Amino acid sequence: MRTHPRPLSGAESTLDAVHPEPHAGPVTVGVLVRTAIDPPDDLGDRLSALPGVSTVELEEEGSIGLVLQGESLDEAHDRLRDEVQSLEGVLAAWPVHLEFPPTTDA
Repeated sequence: MRTHPRPLSGAESTLDAVHPEPHAGPVTVGVLVRTAIDPPDDLGDRLSALPGVSTVELEEEGSIGLVLQGESLDEAHDRLRDEVQSLEGVLAAWPVHLEFPPTTDA
């Protein structure tokens, strides 16, 4: 029987694949959120009420954009998984952009 590596799925694998090296320091993550067909009316308000999260209105129905700021990549990952993806009406949330402050080599 042939085994395959675990496919990328969810925020955890995606963030790890995009930036596999440990990163300390603040990060900004652009997130695409896919919502249920009939999401709760207050979903956008609940998302924007999360600390360090701003919502971005997208033209595509069933999609919400987020800008999530975290003190580290690990924190941003945990918040995406634990706070954003767990909200009622959120089907999936994918990081689509990562921004790190410039690093200086000593």
